[in-house]
Amino acid sequence: MHGSAARCGATHAACPVVIVPGGRSRRWGVSVMRAHVGDRLVLGDDRIGVVIGVPSEDGTPPYIVKWLKDGHIAMVTPDQYSRIVPGMWPVSSDGKAEGTPPGGPR
Repeated sequence: MHGSAARCGATHAACPVVIVPGGRSRRWGVSVMRAHVGDRLVLGDDRIGVVIGVPSEDGTPPYIVKWLKDGHIAMVTPDQYSRIVPGMWPVSSDGKAEGTPPGGPR
């Protein structure tokens, strides 16, 4: 084995991916997605929704999301390619967080 797979002691596919600030990823540990009402759920490059409900007390999925493109409301369990953008961060049309939110980082 080589690279990150050797560091985590498992096959490459078995190593959890953790997204760190700046969009880089490292294969170690486990990252749990958590959201709050008002955050944005971004799927791919063009599917953006506002989290309007979080049934679990700890902020873990599934989430009730209102999609910005068509206003459809659905209960969503995000996949590993999804990301949560805190509600106070501005989001570009391609779903990426931009700049610094009012009042600094959350």
